[in-house]
Amino acid sequence: MFVFSLLWLASAQKSTRSHSETEAVEKSVKQRLKQMVRRNTDSVLKHQQQKSPRCAKTGAIAGGVSSSRPTPEDARSWQESFDTLLSSTYGTTLFRTFLQLEYNEENLAFYLACEKFKRLDPHGHRKITAKAQKIYDEFVRVEAPREVNLDSITRATTVTNLANPNRHCFDHAQRRVRHVLEKDVYPRFLKFDLYTQLLSAPSMETSPTAVQVPTSTTMLPSPAKVNLSSAVPVV
Repeated sequence: MFVFSLLWLASAQKSTRSHSETEAVEKSVKQRLKQMVRRNTDSVLKHQQQKSPRCAKTGAIAGGVSSSRPTPEDARSWQESFDTLLSSTYGTTLFRTFLQLEYNEENLAFYLACEKFKRLDPHGHRKITAKAQKIYDEFVRVEAPREVNLDSITRATTVTNLANPNRHCFDHAQRRVRHVLEKDVYPRFLKFDLYTQLLSAPSMETSPTAVQVPTSTTMLPSPAKVNLSSAVPVV
């Protein structure tokens, strides 16, 4: 609600101010939005550490990955490829924060859900069917709560695949979403100020209670669905 108020205020004042005054107001709004994101980014994964005594003792997050701030060298390695970025827990969560600012986080959530889905036991048909239905209901069906932007052919192909679900029934849709993330969003993320700060900032080895990592649980409100299909060619 606070974000909406800021955007509305900037819009209302734009019609009554000069061009220079309008630019100043818009700049102020953007700065305040970035400050909100920084507060999220500087949050500790405290909830996860409280749930896992091992994490609290070792300063690690689920999967054994260190939750300490990455070194500039580690952060720079994310420029090598989109997959290198997603191989880092810290990098993935920072990328999610960037997508939240662009009101486009559902694309990453869908992509990661598909990756996890493909790792299910191929013999667990009942679990595959239930999980496939859940992913479809959350991301793929028309007017789903976190609907991703898919062309009609891709959506129809996915629906057909769900008649006999297996671990690869979302592959076509996932490739479409990955294309948007990798070719359109990822290059802009590499210019994101919170990312570029990591390239020169010294590594901070801190105690588990002071570790600073971006949080993936806090979501910014989404005022509108962003259509990115026009940004990339249909493949």
